[in-house]
Order: sequence, then C-alpha cells, then structure tokens
Amino acid sequence: MGFGSADGSGRQAQFNSPSGVAVTADGETVYIADTGNHKVRIAVLTPGTDAREPDNWTVSAIAGTGTAGNGMGPGNTATLNEPFGIAIEGDSVIPITERAGNRVRQII
Repeated sequence: MGFGSADGSGRQAQFNSPSGVAVTADGETVYIADTGNHKVRIAVLTPGTDAREPDNWTVSAIAGTGTAGNGMGPGNTATLNEPFGIAIEGDSVIPITERAGNRVRQII
C-alpha cells in the first residue's frame, strides 16, 4: 500500500515517512512519529492475539491534525511540524521532537 494517513487495522493503516517509534515494555503498544502526516499515531495490539498478524493491531492518531503547525492543545487539535523522534517517559508522558519545528514537545 502507498503512503497515506488512514487509521484502522495494521493491514489498512497508512503512514507518510514514519521516523520514530517507541514501544511499551509489554510490547502491546507502539507510538509512531508519522513525520509526513504531521501526526503521532498509536498502534495497539488486541489483547491475547498474535503480534505478528497485522489485523490484530489497531492504528489511530493521538496528536496532530495532519497540517503542519505549532498550535498547542489536546490530542488531535494540536498541530505538529514533522514529528520525528519519540520516547516513552513513565506511564503517561510521550516526549517528541519535531524536525521542522525545531523543538521538543510532550503528549500527556
């Protein structure tokens, strides 16, 4: 499948230049810096299923509107400018770097 920004199962989801990933300790949640779409996405494994099967994952956007910007706000109302690096800090803070925005931001 080509690049895009579709959410859905792991088989249906589309990305545009994903660059950074961070995985929770249990391996059941993956955060993705979807650089070309100006979004941070999350892939969650359906509990008790085989992680190797793409349809067992659900992908959705958790931050960014898809338009480059520097607007602050909750989740999908914030605008990001090419999120690039991503990490997991504790249980609820996701620091990200922006390649074009030249800054570090947090998703809480």
